[in-house]
Amino acid sequence: MADQSFQRTKSIGILNVSLGLLEGLATQAGIEKLAVLSNPSLTLPNAGGNKQIISSYDAPVRGGLARMIWDQWGVYRAAAKTGCDWLFLPKGFASFTTAPPIKLAAYVHDAMQDFYRAHYPGTFSRAEAWYFDRCLAATLRRASVIFTNSDFSRREVLRIAERLNTKAPPVVTAGIGFSAPAQPPSAKEENYIVVLASQWPHKLTRLALDYVRRWQQQTVYPGAIHLAGQLPGDLALANHPNWKHFRRLPDADYIPMLKKARVLVCFSAYEGFGMPPIEAILQGTPPVYSRIPAMEESSQGCGFPFDNDSEQGFQSAMARALACDARTVQDWADLLLARHNWQAVAERVMTGLNLHT
Repeated sequence: MADQSFQRTKSIGILNVSLGLLEGLATQAGIEKLAVLSNPSLTLPNAGGNKQIISSYDAPVRGGLARMIWDQWGVYRAAAKTGCDWLFLPKGFASFTTAPPIKLAAYVHDAMQDFYRAHYPGTFSRAEAWYFDRCLAATLRRASVIFTNSDFSRREVLRIAERLNTKAPPVVTAGIGFSAPAQPPSAKEENYIVVLASQWPHKLTRLALDYVRRWQQQTVYPGAIHLAGQLPGDLALANHPNWKHFRRLPDADYIPMLKKARVLVCFSAYEGFGMPPIEAILQGTPPVYSRIPAMEESSQGCGFPFDNDSEQGFQSAMARALACDARTVQDWADLLLARHNWQAVAERVMTGLNLHT
């Protein structure tokens, strides 16, 4: 995890998954030693006792050339020194310049590179796209086992392997875990909805703002709109009354905001899993989210999905979410926690590692 940090990551979700996986694996009795390759910016879960050894590296998190050197050579050298049997890469990108010194496992979150190549060409530089394409191809060639967050992502990994004419290693759906909130959801005493935003095109922020603005005007919604996340560079909120913009929020700020919200709105054109609707439900907040394969799979019929090309469908979902009662949301939370918890994820990972030892 030495190349991950809250300040620099492109995906807070992937960072949270990495931390959750670590905490889940640290509790597994079948692990005798867990060596964590970390960096000074990370606050790691306090788990694992004497079997957890932490080594800190500050160069990889700087990005640029230091990150590339770590990816291609540094992480393998560090892993070889641990004396462990496996190297687990929670971001899924292996070195394409050298073979791993110990057995390699990787967690591949999605096929976002392929999606951007088809739908948003030119978003990333040719050099960056080439680099991560090569890293993912190396994962497919050299990993002993690959884990994914959903069955949808598993199919995506197998599709990419077929496109590259590469025989994929075993691909196991491990999933993503969540924890029950420390405090149960409380009554909604404030009147606002949270709308997620992002500078990345697949998050459809422009469409989200258009739909929400018109919904606000047509329904004369009296509450506030809390926009959470970084906006695309040329997008402004001048014509959006009663909106508040919060840029990148740590969980310590985001979760309390989410807990008090009436509704969470999450637009996306592509996800490997889709964490925000589940996070909202666990905090007692009904989500309205894009009807795409990964989020439908992970949400298990809970919440209020809509088709991205149907503004009427979005408005209908908003009306049902605002009318949703707390008991229904709690029933959803119980169902989702039973399916998505770190103990179950860690057990699936351990099974996958043991089968392919």
